[in-house]
Amino acid sequence: MDYSVFGEYRWTGKGFGVNLANEDGYQVFQDESLRSPHNGHLNILARSGVPGMVLWLLLHGSWAFMILDRYLRSERARDPAWASLFIYLLAFWSAFMVNASFDVFIEGPMGGIWLWSIMEVGIASCWIHQHHPEVLYNDANTRSA
Repeated sequence: MDYSVFGEYRWTGKGFGVNLANEDGYQVFQDESLRSPHNGHLNILARSGVPGMVLWLLLHGSWAFMILDRYLRSERARDPAWASLFIYLLAFWSAFMVNASFDVFIEGPMGGIWLWSIMEVGIASCWIHQHHPEVLYNDANTRSA
């Protein structure tokens, strides 16, 4: 926080190439394999500065708002298939955000690929829900109650 929010790296961060564990004195491995001693969110702040953190928060906040809005619309329309899909996506994304609060797993493929895939599926689902909501049903006139 001292150098990322109040210090010299406020606007640019330290960058994505630097080993933060070495730079900040938190290296715990002999082979210097630890690169990010922070959680996923603070890692964004340390590497990209305040502007990057603001963009990170705006990206995830707007995505969550969009999915929550579609979920509520589906609930009001008594459309359980779409409501279930949107609440599933929101729960999956929430689990990733909580995990990122304790670990930097979204930097690697085991977390990053799934996080961005869930976000992309969410965006596509919102578009499909708005333009072709019948695709979740075998018969466009039949909805289960």
